[in-house]
Amino acid sequence: MASSSRRLNLDEVGAPEPKKTKTFDSPTMTTMQKIFVLENTEIRQTGDGNTYGVTHVLAKTTNYMKLHEVHLPGKFTGKFSSSERKFLFIKGYSQKEEGLIRIIDKSLVLDTQDNPIDSVVIKRFTNPPNQDIAVIKTKEKGERVSVKACVEKVSNILETPSSKRRIIKLRDSSGTIDLKVWGEMIHRLQFEEDQMVRIGCVTIDVFNNRASLNSNPSTTLEILNEEEEVEGLVDAACFDQDEMSILIRDTLFGINTDQMEQIFPLMDFIQGLKVKLLTKGRTIIEVTEVQQE
Repeated sequence: MASSSRRLNLDEVGAPEPKKTKTFDSPTMTTMQKIFVLENTEIRQTGDGNTYGVTHVLAKTTNYMKLHEVHLPGKFTGKFSSSERKFLFIKGYSQKEEGLIRIIDKSLVLDTQDNPIDSVVIKRFTNPPNQDIAVIKTKEKGERVSVKACVEKVSNILETPSSKRRIIKLRDSSGTIDLKVWGEMIHRLQFEEDQMVRIGCVTIDVFNNRASLNSNPSTTLEILNEEEEVEGLVDAACFDQDEMSILIRDTLFGINTDQMEQIFPLMDFIQGLKVKLLTKGRTIIEVTEVQQE
């Protein structure tokens, strides 16, 4: 039986439209601008073992007032590392809407000069002021902040074929937040639980409406040995000799027997006790005042 179907002629229906390819990420050799290399270049590795560099710069196209992340092939990592706090001229790159600059092997990277960058601008991106954790959670993704907090928990190193990280749980009087320390920064920044620290220059990340912090090449760690005054209601207490502690404003402080007896003379919990303490990290150094509300 003869088929009623027939082959369609392209002249009748028109040739199919060619697939549109994204050229957004494709660097062109006509794009060029000056950049100011703000910090050292971090070496990363792809899943197939190739290395590439990541750094952050200020760019002429945004009047040296906005932070741009730069991804560059391995051949340029040495050049960028030796050009920290210097100007470079780049030709042949792509730039995404959020500011990411991508350089390829065929790009040109040349030395150049421009008017000096104000030190206040540099400090804003490399050593920003301390912020409470609650305030950090209200800020935009990509902003840089510093934070003074207590190290509550330190994870093991978590590795994938293309990355390694360690997660640090931080707490201050306003809340908790996770800090992810990436790559070689894991070995440069040595955290211990119960330390009071100042972490300078970390980058805010937001995923599924939850804020966290990421290390970057400018991140620093300062161990704070200073004593701190803490005041508040004792919400709970553990009287077991091996785990003796009290809970104040969601923070658990270690305490010895003599100090516990200052607060609870009969070693029984009493509701409504307000205390003033001298602490170092999450350890009580001295109980300075106890009063019943």
